[in-house]
Amino acid sequence: MRASSSVDRALGPQWFVPLNDDGSRPYRVLALPQAGAGCSAFAGCAALLPGDIGLWALNPPGRQARFDEPPITDLDDLVAAIAAELPRWTARPYVLFGYCSGALIAFLLARAVEAGAMPPPVALVVASYPAPHLVRPDSDLHTLPSDEFWSRVRSFGGFPVTLAAEPDYREIFEPALRADFAAVSGFGYVDGPPLGTPVVAVAGRDDGTGSAGELRAWEAQTSAGFRMELVDGDHWLLDGSQAAVMAVVERELRR
Repeated sequence: MRASSSVDRALGPQWFVPLNDDGSRPYRVLALPQAGAGCSAFAGCAALLPGDIGLWALNPPGRQARFDEPPITDLDDLVAAIAAELPRWTARPYVLFGYCSGALIAFLLARAVEAGAMPPPVALVVASYPAPHLVRPDSDLHTLPSDEFWSRVRSFGGFPVTLAAEPDYREIFEPALRADFAAVSGFGYVDGPPLGTPVVAVAGRDDGTGSAGELRAWEAQTSAGFRMELVDGDHWLLDGSQAAVMAVVERELRR
């Protein structure tokens, strides 16, 4: 559900799109999706939240409502662009929620928030992604020919095999997906002080893509408290474990 057109006009270009909020809800979730995805990745999550929590989903260039804009392929540029607009959404208590590679962007945003003296999030909630100091990005995925690129992407799971084989599907989604993988490929962890924001790492009990230790390692990134939450599901928690993940997010906002 989109907010009213008056809210859209007031906010101007949309880096975060309200999925269940007209701007009046007292609490907010600022949600950042996985590579290649847009704001609609969180539509099901928004419907699960109570009436006082609004979910605002990242709306990056190159997809959905911003399809005609070129996607951003440099991670520093992407984070800087989001951070410049972030004060529009941080006047109310909020959680930063990053899903899969969106967790990395959420972490870098949390650092930018502290560096810029913006209102901090109540918590940083990260799901299905290792701690940033353990991230070893794929350096060449975004450079592969289309058939090889999609073969590798399908091997990760999370994409319907039949859709990934369709030329029309590839034509629509490949530019943004490549851009996101290109951005993450340039990531190199830079040591810094731990966040002054609590961190909650969420993992599926049946996630076979990495060890639980890689998520527990998020504890090193905060001085304000860490918790690990295991929920039923695999790596792709938004495909079947949305209610459990949103329950974690809601608990953080209520603390």
